[in-house]
Amino acid sequence: QKNLSLYFDNIKSSLQQTYTLIEDVMQYTQVSQDATIKLGYFNLNTIVKNIEIGLESFIREKNGQIIYDDLPSIESNNSILFMILKNLIQNGLKFNNSEVPMVTIICETTSKNHILKVSDNGIGIDKEYHDKIFGMFKRLNTREHFQGSGIGLSIVKLSIERLEGTIKLESEKDKGSQFIITIPK
Repeated sequence: QKNLSLYFDNIKSSLQQTYTLIEDVMQYTQVSQDATIKLGYFNLNTIVKNIEIGLESFIREKNGQIIYDDLPSIESNNSILFMILKNLIQNGLKFNNSEVPMVTIICETTSKNHILKVSDNGIGIDKEYHDKIFGMFKRLNTREHFQGSGIGLSIVKLSIERLEGTIKLESEKDKGSQFIITIPK
């Protein structure tokens, strides 16, 4: 009976991993194949609030916090911004061993760009991997420690490029990460 339970737990875990992979590949394909991107004005506070609602049980399970306040409305694509921020928020909470995992989002606006900074107090990323993490199926941790498909950050990078923006990482192992996203106005 105990072996049977372990067997079913392994099947459930494998199915969840497969489902996540399929979902992520579909998301990547959708972003890469959309011919035109419709722009509009969207409030970043509303987008982050909707992400919080969607991730409510995950945030509660991780004892996490998302810190943001007074984010502006910017001209962009709502679904792409949602996808970018959701991936970065999830990663910031997931790859985190802190008692209270935190993700902080701020936005600075210049005459030419919106600069979004998404920071966390997570496990950080060693400098030698900074260029590699945006590649497809790049995982720096084993599945036993952290679930995921290894596609999330490549979706983020592709999505930002579709908005004609850039992403940069500032991080050190055990010192959290900050993703700096620059989107033209």
